[in-house]
Amino acid sequence: MALFDRIKGIFNRNAPEVAKVATALAKDVAAEARAAAEDIRAAAAEAVAEAEKKAADAAKVAEKKVTAATKTASKVAQSATKTAEKKVTAATKTAAARVAKATAPKAAAKPAAKPAAKPAAKAPAAKAPAKAAAPKTVAKTAA
Repeated sequence: MALFDRIKGIFNRNAPEVAKVATALAKDVAAEARAAAEDIRAAAAEAVAEAEKKAADAAKVAEKKVTAATKTASKVAQSATKTAEKKVTAATKTAAARVAKATAPKAAAKPAAKPAAKPAAKAPAAKAPAKAAAPKTVAKTAA
């Protein structure tokens, strides 16, 4: 037991010094932890800023590509519309020319037939009033 008493005595004499050293070590560890936390926060903030910058750059690039693609699509659509318009116009002209060629002989034959028919129709009409006038004249002379 004497051994334990001796250790206890040494411990009691050195305990305040050991406590001071342990407290100093704890303070150092806490300071290092705070410094590390600050470094981590700074690194995280820098990483967030870098990520935001990259996201903004990516958005700008995407916007430019979408704008370019839209312009290209618009040009293609306009070109296709113009081409289609030209083809429709050409097809319409061709169809009109074909119709004109097909109806030209019929149209030429119709004017020749119409004048011959009109004088024949006018002649009986002219005779009818003369016949109608003749009985009135006869009726007047009889009276």
